[in-house]
Amino acid sequence: MSSLIFLEMFIASIVVFSGYFVLGLTGFGGGLIVISLLLLFLDIKYVVPAQTLLNVILFSFSVYRSRRSVQASFVYPVFSGSFIAVLLGTYMLAAYQSVLLKKVMGVLVILFALKSLLERGEVRSLRPNRIVGFITGVVSGLLSALFGAGGPVAVIYFNYGLRGKERVRATLLFYFLLLQIWVFITYVYAGLIGPGVLRLGALILPSSTIGMILGSKVQASISEATFKRAVAITLLITGALLTVS
Repeated sequence: MSSLIFLEMFIASIVVFSGYFVLGLTGFGGGLIVISLLLLFLDIKYVVPAQTLLNVILFSFSVYRSRRSVQASFVYPVFSGSFIAVLLGTYMLAAYQSVLLKKVMGVLVILFALKSLLERGEVRSLRPNRIVGFITGVVSGLLSALFGAGGPVAVIYFNYGLRGKERVRATLLFYFLLLQIWVFITYVYAGLIGPGVLRLGALILPSSTIGMILGSKVQASISEATFKRAVAITLLITGALLTVS
């Protein structure tokens, strides 16, 4: 039994490293990759809260390092929608409700990713729109609380509204930090943070930290075009994971 547990944790560490490397590179997507694979042998009520705890820790350091590139005015309308939706999503997670919303969102994310990969030329930026930002936040917050999968819908909004890979990545991480802190607070209130979650978080913290640091270093060395392709490919993968999981 002990060898089986060791093997599971070894696989979990590789999965977490890979997911957080993607997160460090693009600013999103790693959490969904991690959760989708860890759910093959771990319970959702341990995996999602533990990943949220890791995100709060790691995003805090990343946002501090890239704080000069954060465009906060683009974040607040989105977070206001997420603030409300997270409450509903936390309740639904505790009650094991339907995953239909996740599958529908997966299809939409795949379509956007394909559009981004086939797109040619420069795409005009959007002006911050409070209504669209609020709706984006509602969907992102609901998916974050339910499945730890709020990234894809948020990145679509941020990717069209901001220019410059460092600005997009830094602003996304700032939004996700605010969101994950709020999600974590609701998990604590709902009784979802227990010894099992804390142990799992401690076990996978080293591999997630190393993965995110390496991903950030690679991000700093790639071109704008390569970054955009990486974002589109990550969206395609996460959309597929949303659809089939």
